[in-house]
Amino acid sequence: MSNLKRVLFVCHANSVRSPMAEGLGKELGEGLIASRSAGFFPGGVHPLAVIVMREIGIDISGHRSRQLNDYILAETDYLITCTDSAGSLIGELPERIEYINWPIVNPDSLVCSQNSQEQAYANCRDDLKKRIENLLNDIG
Repeated sequence: MSNLKRVLFVCHANSVRSPMAEGLGKELGEGLIASRSAGFFPGGVHPLAVIVMREIGIDISGHRSRQLNDYILAETDYLITCTDSAGSLIGELPERIEYINWPIVNPDSLVCSQNSQEQAYANCRDDLKKRIENLLNDIG
């Protein structure tokens, strides 16, 4: 039996934050965690999420958005929501699942005159990377 901690990253559509977190978790947490992602209302992976992840050598282009369900939760040790508004969407969780919320704002809402859309996605990626590195330190 594997000693890997099973980490599930969740955001609204499983299109930006959680697929990026899954890709980072697989890359940074190899040998320590098994990284997956899902969404409350799954949609396709955003092309800018794929682009900014490629910039750091991680390919998430093959990611397919998944619906959060009981089957996925049954294989989860850590549930991490990567959204600023997930609290009302998370129901009762089994006690064995450690729940963590990272209130990460959708990068599309961070676009402004000084922050291009691609830069907003890169900033989101970098925020996720730091959080995952800290998580890995805590788990390891």
